[in-house]
Amino acid sequence: MVCPCVKTTADTEEPMQQHIVGVGQFATIHNINNKTARKIPSDKSYTYSVEAVEIEAKIYKHLGKHKRIAKCIRCSNDYIDLRYEPNGNLETYLADKPVSAQWRYRLARQAIEAVVYIHKMHVIQSDLSARQFLFLPRDKESSNTVQSDLFALGSTIHEILIGRKPYDGVEDEEVQRLYSNREFPTLEDIESAHWRKAILKCWKTEYESASEILEDLPAVPLPTRIFLNLQLALRWLK
Repeated sequence: MVCPCVKTTADTEEPMQQHIVGVGQFATIHNINNKTARKIPSDKSYTYSVEAVEIEAKIYKHLGKHKRIAKCIRCSNDYIDLRYEPNGNLETYLADKPVSAQWRYRLARQAIEAVVYIHKMHVIQSDLSARQFLFLPRDKESSNTVQSDLFALGSTIHEILIGRKPYDGVEDEEVQRLYSNREFPTLEDIESAHWRKAILKCWKTEYESASEILEDLPAVPLPTRIFLNLQLALRWLK
């Protein structure tokens, strides 16, 4: 199923301020009715805010329905309606809920599966993380690439398995310096050697695709009712 692009109608008027559940650089997210999360430009007079929502709507339409992609209910050039997820984002959930190592491994695998799919569909996510992602150090004028997504995916896997960002608490400039010098965080808290190897290979840009990561990992038994969806901040078609 592809999310239908519809024209703005009276049904899509802006929600009230008290229903805001998230604020990004270009868009604001509202809880409409505990079933729908509506994403709208933060400032409709700001060209980049409007364009960001327009492009994201096109990408959701292009991606269609997939078990690892947030469900898009409907969208237009003015807004994107996604299924409301009451547990919030993954970073907050992991911080609030005690979860087993096996549960974390399954979530990390699902995160990889989401990236496999969007790359297959020629989409670069560019902002992967439980909440916010660390990117492969490169020229600031350079475009995001598969490799920068995979580097960031390694950091997200680290965050899922350990419960904190790589170099958590370190200033951004210092983190960039460390990564640029190929000085990577310790992975000793991760029990599985397979997962430690996979993260390090992401950081060292030794993978050509996300599917190669899955080939390096052992199978993980499927617990019940765990579904991780990649959502929001999808930027552009490659």
